[in-house]
Amino acid sequence: MRLFIAYKVHHKDAQEIYLNVVNCEIFKKHKIVDYRNYHITFKFLGETRLDVQLISEKLFESLDGIKQFNFFLSNEIGYIPSRRDPKLAYLKIYEKDSEFENIFKNIDLKMSDLGFSMEKRKFKPHLTLVRFKEPLIGNDVFPISFQGKKRTESVLDKISLFQSILLPEGPVYKEVFSVKL
Repeated sequence: MRLFIAYKVHHKDAQEIYLNVVNCEIFKKHKIVDYRNYHITFKFLGETRLDVQLISEKLFESLDGIKQFNFFLSNEIGYIPSRRDPKLAYLKIYEKDSEFENIFKNIDLKMSDLGFSMEKRKFKPHLTLVRFKEPLIGNDVFPISFQGKKRTESVLDKISLFQSILLPEGPVYKEVFSVKL
C-alpha cells in the first residue's frame, strides 16, 4: 500500500486557489493538480506492507498534545528545483511559529520507530499546484505570485494518513486514518 501523512486543505480554500491556478494561462500547458487532492505533506511513506493500524497508532502518538492552529496560504508561487527549470510549482505557506516543523519532526521520529528513514532535507511546508512533465516551452515565464490575490488564513485542524492510488487519469487519495487536533 502506498501511503503518506498530510493535512488536506479545506475544500473552500482549495477551490479558491484552484481558480487562480487554472486562470493562469502559462499553467494550462502543464499538469494542474486537482483541487480535491490539495494537501500539505508531512511524510511520504511510500509502498509499505506494514500494518496500517500500527502506522495509525504511531501517528496518533506523534500528535499527542498538538493543538490546531492558524496559518496562511500565501499568493506566492515557488518552483522546485528552480523557476528556470521547474519540475513543480507550489504555493508558499506561512505560519507564526514553527508548528509545521514541530509536527513534521514528531511524525518523522515516530515513523522512524517503524523503520521508515528519517528525512535528511529541511522541511518546507508547501502546496503543490502544477507538475511539469515537459521542459520550458519557448519563452515561458512563470509567475512569482497570483496578481490581486491576498493570502488566505486557514486552520490546521486534522492530520491524516492517506493511501495514494495511482491511476492513468491521475492519483486518488483515500483517507485511511485521521487525528483531529
